[in-house]
Amino acid sequence: MPELTEDITDEDTRVYEFCFLYPSTLSQKEEGDFLKEIEKIIEETGAKQVSKDLWGKRGLAYKIKGHSEGNYVIYHYEM
Repeated sequence: MPELTEDITDEDTRVYEFCFLYPSTLSQKEEGDFLKEIEKIIEETGAKQVSKDLWGKRGLAYKIKGHSEGNYVIYHYEM
């Protein structure tokens, strides 16, 4: 059976885009805690944050669980 702990080279890393949509009704503290938790989960995999773009509140094309607006954040991670 092949060894799964091969050395990772620069050729093996790529940049991935993550988009998170979350309720616009969160308080500033709840929003900060939410984003820190998301970043922690992703970075626990060994990923390195390249960029973070807070889009803020945007209207939704259709309601999701009664919400017609949501906050968006876009991350780029090198993995």
